[in-house]
Order: sequence, then C-alpha cells, then structure tokens
Amino acid sequence: MVYSDYFSQSAELYCTYRPTYPTKLFDYLTSLCSKHSLAWDVATGNGQAALPLADRFEKVIATDISVHQLEQALRHPRITYCVSNASSGELHLLDGTKYSIVDSSVDLITVAQAYHWLEHGSFHKEAERVLAPGGIFAVWCYNLLQVSPQIDLLTTEFYHKLEEYWPPQRRLLEREYADIPLPFEELPAPEFVMEASWDVEHFLGYIRTWSAVQCYIKKHGSDPVVTFKEQVETLWHGLQPVRWTLKLRLSRKN
Repeated sequence: MVYSDYFSQSAELYCTYRPTYPTKLFDYLTSLCSKHSLAWDVATGNGQAALPLADRFEKVIATDISVHQLEQALRHPRITYCVSNASSGELHLLDGTKYSIVDSSVDLITVAQAYHWLEHGSFHKEAERVLAPGGIFAVWCYNLLQVSPQIDLLTTEFYHKLEEYWPPQRRLLEREYADIPLPFEELPAPEFVMEASWDVEHFLGYIRTWSAVQCYIKKHGSDPVVTFKEQVETLWHGLQPVRWTLKLRLSRKN
C-alpha cells in the first residue's frame, strides 16, 4: 500500500456529498491533448473525474486503492475501474483479474484532490512509462469552501480544531501542491472555480467526508460535527451558493 486509505469507511458519504468539478476544466484539459484515445484517472474515488473524462476520451482507466470507493463509482461503458496504488503497473479489475496499462499509451493522466496521498517518486516513474509523448499530466486541488463570512469563520475554526486528526499529507494540499515537483515540463495553468447550491444537510454531509472527521470518529466513537451543526444551522437559510477555487498544475511529456 503506497498511500493510506482514509475513505473506504465513508465511501457512501463521499459519493453523495462531494462536489462535482466544472465542465470547463475537462474541456480545457481535453483541448491540450492531441489525441483522445485513453485517459488514466488516478485515485479516482467514486469516479468524479473519470465520468466527465469518459465523455471526451475513447477509454478511461480509473484506479483507486479503495475497493469500497470503486464499488460506489458510477458505471460508464468507457470506464474500466481497477484497484491500484498508482505506483506500479500492477492493477486488478474488481473481479480480481490482473490488468495493465500499455507503455506510452495514455494521452492524459489526472489526479483530482488526491495528489498528496501518492508516493510521488514511484508514481512519476509509472507516469513516465505509460504517458505518450506529448501527453498531459494534470493534478488539481481545492481547500476550504466559501459560503458567507460568518459560516466561513465557523468552518475555518472547526477545521483547525481537528488539527491533530488531519493526516500529515494534508499540509501538501494546503500549500496547493507547491512543494511537490511535477514529472515533466510544467505548463501555465488557468484558475477554475467549482460551484454548487446546497442546503445545510448537504453541507454537513460534505464536512463528514473530511478525513480528519473520520479519524476523530474512529478514535473517539463520537461525531465532532454535532456541535458544529448547532452553530451552523442558525446561520444557514435554505439553499445557499458554495464555491471553491481550484488550483490546477499541468505538465507535458516532451
């Protein structure tokens, strides 16, 4: 196991409450690729990035270390879901059958909100092996969402109260992957915004998908979101717009 599995126990929550990425992001990534035969979505979770890629590429290989996450993923005829730690050529279909990615066959590699979980040295070697010349390597992340000044303050305070329960890899995400080198020549990348309209229950469901919340529950057997819920409910009215700024980093294999 190359990176820890913090999300199997919350796979259903993750599938229901995590936000979806903007269409413009996938249109842009597709425009950078000269061919659209094969995309590899790494640490796919429930397939949030794999599904829109399947509308743009002839085939998508979507891998994750969590069988439970893959079991929750939405099916698509162009997506092949595999269990993999992303650092070796050893993949397994959900029925256990071995699978492999052919050398220099991938036109686009994506890692959505998961680059901090990977062992970068060995993953980069695998990316070098499978990515076709001229292929694109894209990773992106987002930090805390924005709702309103008062709710944002409560969310930030709650985030920091969970400080000891956040895995150390979270620091890489907080710095928007600035400390992690890319395997190929870096390209300039535009900024994208992710937006949604949520009621308070959806918002709280999203908060419960946080790895720190799941670590807290596992250690103490109680839900830290309960007290936070009491604070937020007094400020939340009906459906409210929520937004995240996406940080995208790109590189191209020459």
